[in-house]
Amino acid sequence: MGGLKLIYKSKKNYKYNNIRLYINYDYEIKSINLDTFTIYDDIEKMTMKLDIEMLKHFQLPYSETCHSVQGMSIDEELTVFDCNISSHTDRYYVWTAITRATDLNNVTIFVYDDKEVEKRRKSKTRLYFKKTVAG
Repeated sequence: MGGLKLIYKSKKNYKYNNIRLYINYDYEIKSINLDTFTIYDDIEKMTMKLDIEMLKHFQLPYSETCHSVQGMSIDEELTVFDCNISSHTDRYYVWTAITRATDLNNVTIFVYDDKEVEKRRKSKTRLYFKKTVAG
């Protein structure tokens, strides 16, 4: 099981006895069973055994929103999506996203092709009319 990463995503830091978990920190799973799981904090060089109920406060680190990583520095490769497909994405969003990277060579900006953009636009229009008629 070792090697799989989890990110602590609770609303506040966790402290109990000698265990301390920090929001948005990643931890490596060392073992897991029906009652407990053990994680490793690479920064503190510490192994922690937690009750399985605590697992609900963790997420897999496969994707994050731009806002959830605001203020962080990311050393790994990252891909910025929705730059040309979402009305919620503007140049400030893109700037915030790419400035999380410590090296611009690690940044990929995914650009949807024109066919996908048009498909998305039509889908949003259909949804708008469906909600309008239903309302």
